[in-house]
Amino acid sequence: MPILIFIIQRVILLFLAIMTFLGITSDETYLNASDNYRVEKERKTAILEILEKEDPIIIVEGRNDTLVERIGIDNILEKINEEFPVFGTKEPLPESFEEPENEVKEEFNTEVQKDTNILIDKIEEDLKRIRGEADKLAIEKKEESLPNTSNFVISNTAYNAVVNIVCLERINNSLSVITGSGIIISPKGTILTNGHVAQHLLNQKNENMDCEVKHPNNPSMNYRVTVLYIPNIWKGNKMLNLQHGTGENDYAFLSIVGPGPTGKIPDSFPYISPITSSGGIKVGNDILMLGYPSKNSGVYKIDTNLPLITDTSLITDVFTFNKISKDIFSSGVSPVAKQGSSGGAVVDEGRLLGLIVTTNAHESGGNILNAISLSYIKNDLADNGVSINTFIE
Repeated sequence: MPILIFIIQRVILLFLAIMTFLGITSDETYLNASDNYRVEKERKTAILEILEKEDPIIIVEGRNDTLVERIGIDNILEKINEEFPVFGTKEPLPESFEEPENEVKEEFNTEVQKDTNILIDKIEEDLKRIRGEADKLAIEKKEESLPNTSNFVISNTAYNAVVNIVCLERINNSLSVITGSGIIISPKGTILTNGHVAQHLLNQKNENMDCEVKHPNNPSMNYRVTVLYIPNIWKGNKMLNLQHGTGENDYAFLSIVGPGPTGKIPDSFPYISPITSSGGIKVGNDILMLGYPSKNSGVYKIDTNLPLITDTSLITDVFTFNKISKDIFSSGVSPVAKQGSSGGAVVDEGRLLGLIVTTNAHESGGNILNAISLSYIKNDLADNGVSINTFIE
C-alpha cells in the first residue's frame, strides 16, 4: 500500500509540474503540493550559524496580533467594508487579453491549437478537484510515510493538543523570532491556527526561514509542518504587516509531516475535537482558553521556550459578519489575551469552540481576547467548496 500511495503522489506532482510548465497553473500550486510530502528534520544551516554563537542576536520584532474593535453586530460588516474593501470582492476580469508573441506558436496548425484549447478547458475544470484530492491524500495517508514509532503514546488532553509555533528568520547576522499558537484537531496531526501565523510557514522554502511546532513540557513533541490550507488573502505577504482587523478569513490548517530535531511521531496525536455548530456560543457560557503569550525579551532561550498559559472566563460578547451567524465571540480580561496566543484554543466542555484570533484592551485594564467560531470556519470553507471534514476526519 505505501508503494501505491507513493506512486499516486508522484503522478499528481508530475501532472502539476506539467501544468506549471504549460503556464496553466502557478509555481506555487506545484510547490505547495510538493511540500506536503517533504520531511525536514534538522535545522537549516543559515539558522544554525546564528544559534551556534555564544550570544545570538535576537531581533525583538515580528507581527503583532490583530485587534478587533468592540462594535455592534449591526455595524461590523460595514466596518469591514470600510477598512478592508478587498474582503468579499473580486476584481473583474478584462474583457479581452492581448495574445503574446510566440515564435513557437506559428509552428502549430489550427487544428492542433483547437485541440489544445479543449484540453486546457478540461484541465481547468478538473484542477480544483485534483488539488483537493492531493490535499486529502496528504491528510489521510501521510501517517503511513511517517516514521514507525509503535508504542509511543502522548496523553490525549487539551493541554497536550495546544502547541507552540515558532519561526526563526535570519536577517543578516541576527534572528527574528516569530511565535504563535496552534491546535491539533485530528489524531492524524492536522493543526488549526491563524492565517497570520501560518503565513510565515509559506516561506519555509527560504534557506533563512526555519519553523517548528513544539510543546514546552514534552521534547518529543517537536514537529515539522507544512501549510495544508490557507485563504488566498494571506498568500504573497498580502496581510503580513496588518496591525488591526476583524479576524475574518484569519485561519489556516497545517499538516505534521515529520519530526523535528528532538521529535518523535506518536501512534496517535493528542487532539481537541471541534464543535462546528454555534449552539454553545452564548453570552455567559463558561470557556477555557489556552495559548502561548510571547515574551519579546531579546533572549533566544526565553523567547523560544514559552509556557502554555491557561485561563477560564465567560463569553462576554458575540459578533457576526453577516447579521445571522455567530462568527466572533469575546472573553473577559485574561492573561492569555496577549501577542503570541493567536491560534490558541477556546474550549467548551472538552471540545474546541473557537480559535483565538485577536486581542484588544479593556476599559477596566488588561486585555480581552476574541475568537472566531468553528462554525464560521466551517461555513467559510463551504463557501470555497471545501468540507471541514477533510481536515478533522
